[in-house]
Amino acid sequence: TSCTDCPPGHYNGDEGQTTCQDCGVGEYQPSPGSDKCLDCPPGSFSNSTSSKSCTLCPEGEYQSRNSSIKCVECPEGRYANSTGMSICYACEPGTFGLYSGANSSATCKDCPPGTYNQYYGASTCVACGVGEYNPYSGQSSPSSCVACQAGYYCGTKVSAVPIECTAGYYCPEGSTSPQQCAPFHTSSDGASECTLSWQFWLMVGLGSFIFFGLLLFILLVALKVTYTKKTEEKKAILSSETVY
Repeated sequence: TSCTDCPPGHYNGDEGQTTCQDCGVGEYQPSPGSDKCLDCPPGSFSNSTSSKSCTLCPEGEYQSRNSSIKCVECPEGRYANSTGMSICYACEPGTFGLYSGANSSATCKDCPPGTYNQYYGASTCVACGVGEYNPYSGQSSPSSCVACQAGYYCGTKVSAVPIECTAGYYCPEGSTSPQQCAPFHTSSDGASECTLSWQFWLMVGLGSFIFFGLLLFILLVALKVTYTKKTEEKKAILSSETVY
């Protein structure tokens, strides 16, 4: 009696056997008459026994290990743009990947204005700090965020464009909100500081007028009192001389 080769997907590693054994999950054997099965290499899998070949990981998935029974979706911030991938490519700095299972570099989107990302494989971008703004998309450095210039303010939310201070308010450099001018102070649009208003100078003028008016009145009263006193003294002297 002759021996029969084990069919593909099977093996027999011992002599004198009457049957062959199935290759297990994560294994394959494409050739007949084999004494062992082969591990599915990275980038492929087999989820059934007796496999003649392994299945390549589809786009958007990867497998970095041998003998795998399934592939894994690329995480957020990474993508696999071909089949049989053992790794996922990372989105570049200045971009981010929002979804898992991405199959194209086109899924990596530029960081929007007001944000940046300095790392590979990011799933989100970082907002500029409070009082800062960034008008450009796709930025990869924190230095792309600059302090809000004087006369403008950048709110606590993501700021792409600074907002001009309106009249009656002022905004120093790096402002997060407009500050109202103090009483008797004023400002025009885009002001970094307030100046004294015309009402203030009017009050100063009125105050000065009243002050000097009162001072003049007191002086006149004092002069009148002095004059009256001297006049009475002269009359008293004249009266005494007349008596003698």
